[in-house]
Amino acid sequence: MKNLNKMRKVLILVILVFSSILNAEESKLFKEKVDSVLQSPVLKPATIGIEIVETKDKKVLYSNNAEKLFVPASGAKIIISLAALSLLKPEYRFKTEIFFDSKNLYIKGYGDPSLQTQDLQEIADKIIEKGIKRIENIICDDSYFDQQEIGEGWVEEPEAFGFNARISALSLNNNCVRIFIKPAEKPGKEVKFILYPRSNFVGAINDAVTGYKDSLRVERKIIGGRNYLVLRGEISKESSGKTFVRHIENPALHTATALKKVLETRGIKVKGKISKRELPDSLKPIYTHYSEPLVHLIYEMNKESVNFYADQILKTLGAELSEPPGSFEKGRLKLREFLEGIGLGENEFRIYDGSGLSRYDLISPNGIVKVLLYGLSDFEIRPDLLSSFPTAGIDGTLKRRLRGSSSTRKVRAKTGTMLGISSLSGYTLTEKGNLIVFSIMMNNYTTSASLIRKIQDDIVELIIAEL
Repeated sequence: MKNLNKMRKVLILVILVFSSILNAEESKLFKEKVDSVLQSPVLKPATIGIEIVETKDKKVLYSNNAEKLFVPASGAKIIISLAALSLLKPEYRFKTEIFFDSKNLYIKGYGDPSLQTQDLQEIADKIIEKGIKRIENIICDDSYFDQQEIGEGWVEEPEAFGFNARISALSLNNNCVRIFIKPAEKPGKEVKFILYPRSNFVGAINDAVTGYKDSLRVERKIIGGRNYLVLRGEISKESSGKTFVRHIENPALHTATALKKVLETRGIKVKGKISKRELPDSLKPIYTHYSEPLVHLIYEMNKESVNFYADQILKTLGAELSEPPGSFEKGRLKLREFLEGIGLGENEFRIYDGSGLSRYDLISPNGIVKVLLYGLSDFEIRPDLLSSFPTAGIDGTLKRRLRGSSSTRKVRAKTGTMLGISSLSGYTLTEKGNLIVFSIMMNNYTTSASLIRKIQDDIVELIIAEL
């Protein structure tokens, strides 16, 4: 019996040694294959950082410049998502309050990033239910946030694109307007357009014509305190039409102006002016509108990479966990406390906003992996965080990536893209059933973003097939 037990121990030892050798060989082969992908000539001027970790025992399976700092672009939304779900909790709701002092109507915002025109219609119905038929003035209050509406390190464009909309405690429709432009019946004629939502706060100057080529440009200008979309260039007479999204200035006044229009369509007379100031402390709300739970907003933010939501949430963290008014500075201080609390060193990150629009944002692949691993460890938020990430080949910013391959549905990851910057970080399940966390960060490339994304996808497919 003793000899039999001894033989068993020897056999187990042999198996363990052989398994260790085999794993080492597989690991070496995987590293060589990833290194080979990174030899692509298009990556020659680029800076690359990668970390790949097995979640079961936290073993690092591949590392390349993992401690260096990179601009994450929208990969920063991983951080704001985890911090918001952890600190505010998934059930948190934003509110918008309505007040009435027998003459004036007040609307106060508390940072809701999801308020839409249809919500104003619901608010108008509630005002009518209170028996209010006449209003002298409408006063909007956005004092829950400070007045810094753009983040440090944001790039400003004359077109006022929708991706860097102004941040405000009282916002509507992501603080953007849409304009649909289509050709006239004959060349040389002014183009036709529809502005949505219609508002006295936003106008259009039409200098665009119908022609034989597409060279339309839409800029946003402030003239006399009012937002104007300026249409220039040509639209082909064969075009079916084009839609442009542009952000607006003075979001709180825009929201109040839109509310006035909704009230008037409901038969409520508004005689006086629209202005902005803090409401009196003595007033009590007659109605409070609540957003969907935070978990729903995080889902929408990550799937489609909505910058506006991320920065509204960042300022809310500052207001809720410090004190109003919420600000970028207060929000990022709370992010710093959170990140250091889960194990990131002060030299592993520098975060200036929630969206990743800032060129000043920096974090290492190792730092991103730590954040992702913490997300898995927290049972209270793990399902919410995982479900919010785009799914490869299925939805969000990964809908058209890794399609028709064995990787479809096996990757949940957050993309990040700006000029010369691309990242992909998240979770994947390998063919062997191993759950892997990875972060691939690429800065300073000069080729097309599509070529960079293809390289990232090739690395992810290697992870799934080889590990």
